[in-house]
This record gives sequence, C-alpha cells and structure tokens, in this order.
Amino acid sequence: NFNRMVLAARKIPRRYFYALKAALYCLTTIFILQITRINLKNTPVDRLNQRLYNKIKTGVIMQKIDVAAYIWTSYTGKEPRAKMFWPDGIGEWQTVKAAEAKFEGHLWPRKPLLGYKDEADPETMEEQIDLAESYGVNTFIYDWYWFDRRPFLEQCLDEGFLRAKNNFKMKFYIMWANHDADSTWDKRISDENTPFIWLGKTVPEDYYGEICRRFLGYFTRENYYKVNGEALLSIYNVQNFIDTFGGITETKKAIEYLDTEAKKAGLKGVHFQAIVYGANEKIRRRVYSAVRRS
Repeated sequence: NFNRMVLAARKIPRRYFYALKAALYCLTTIFILQITRINLKNTPVDRLNQRLYNKIKTGVIMQKIDVAAYIWTSYTGKEPRAKMFWPDGIGEWQTVKAAEAKFEGHLWPRKPLLGYKDEADPETMEEQIDLAESYGVNTFIYDWYWFDRRPFLEQCLDEGFLRAKNNFKMKFYIMWANHDADSTWDKRISDENTPFIWLGKTVPEDYYGEICRRFLGYFTRENYYKVNGEALLSIYNVQNFIDTFGGITETKKAIEYLDTEAKKAGLKGVHFQAIVYGANEKIRRRVYSAVRRS
C-alpha cells in the first residue's frame, strides 16, 4: 500500500525521505500507465493518483505511447552560416570525425553506422525513417532556429525529412530552439568565454510575419504531431520567448494569435509545450501563472 510505504519512510532521515517519496510517486505513475494499456475498467488506483487516472480514462492522456527522438539539424553542409563553426562544409560531422578518446576505456571515437551522411538529403532521411520505425520510434522532434531575423539550419527538415518519400511513416513537430548562440559549436574555441553570436529572442514583427507563416506551413501537414487535434509547438527558452514580446501580457497575445491562425487553417489550435530548464523560481512562477490565466 503506497500510503503505508510513505508513512514507513518518514522514519528515515528527511534528506532521504523526499527522494524516496518522489521515486515512489514515479513508480506508481508508471504502474498506472502500464495498466491502462491492459484495461482501464475497474482498475484499483491509489487515491493520490486519481486525477491522473481520470485524465487517462477520459482520453486527455493518450493510452498509446509515442516514442520521439530529437533531431539536431547540424549534420549537413547546406547551411552557409554554419561554416563559421564547421569550415569543412559537412556540418557537425567535422566535430564527430575529429573526436578522440580522452582517457583509457573512453568509448570515443564513435563512427556512425550509416556513415557520415548529409541529413538534408531525402534519401538519407528515408533510410533513417525506416531504421527509426523498426526500433519503435514514431516521432521526430526537429530543432528549429531563427537567428538574426532569418531561419538557420532548416535544411534537414525542409529539404531532407519533408522531401523523403516515406515521411508519412513518421510524425514530427518542431522545437523552437530560441536559445542564444555562442561559440560552443566551434571546437576550436569552444572553451573560450566568447560573446554571443546571435540572440535567441527576436522581434515581434518577425513572429507575427514569417515565423508564424512557417509554423502554420508545418502544422497543416498531415503527419505533424497533434495533441487532441492541436498542433504541438515546443518552446526551448521560455524567457527568451517572453523577452521577444516584452512581457507576459504581450506574450499571451502572441500565443493567442498563433492559436487563432491555426484554427483558421482547420486545426483545433496550438498546444504549446514549454521547456523551463535551469529557470529560477521567479521565472517558473511567471510561466505557470501565465499558463493558468490562459
């Protein structure tokens, strides 16, 4: 019984208790997700997880588990601006090829089993789609960049995946990777404290214009990932997203605008996914408060 386990755990030191409690919650949640694949009816569920169970039962949480892989779109030489980081013209394959073992037993260097292929090539992506599908991966999450008022590293998605003849086998959605860019990608100077090359935040004019136009072009594709009919858009850096519009109020208007435009295009709206990594408590409260108000 979960409650009895929690009560028993209170006898251990406080610093261990919270870690154990969190682990038990996770195990219980996993158990619930597993039983829903077998039978949702008349299943005994702990009261602590009743809200989660109700969401599963009503379809808010999908019973079928989708397995997604992030796609880092740097493995191509077709992005001219990327040559400042990888001058050989093969994208980050340059860094992979140059990797060396740093200590005895280190698993580097590693070589790609499919070879150093251009991932902006449709034939390469057809091969990768088939391989991913064979291992149960059914969704690709593409990093999507907008630096210096124009797209960056969009070729792997636009020219590779979307032109692959078998892309109907794979769902996809985009994560707006709106973080600041410095020299981290450049192995030659990555250890140096260099200034930002591009800022992750942009200007509202770009968002309401070309950015949303491109988003809607993706959203309306048949294999774009939907959550209850809403196109899923992931935002990597929430604070930069907010800074683009100058505050929470204007950010809420921007979210509502894209949601409205998606509905005009025949969708049920946009499902926004916020990644709040490394954010302090003040930022998290602002984000969660804005979500609740919306």
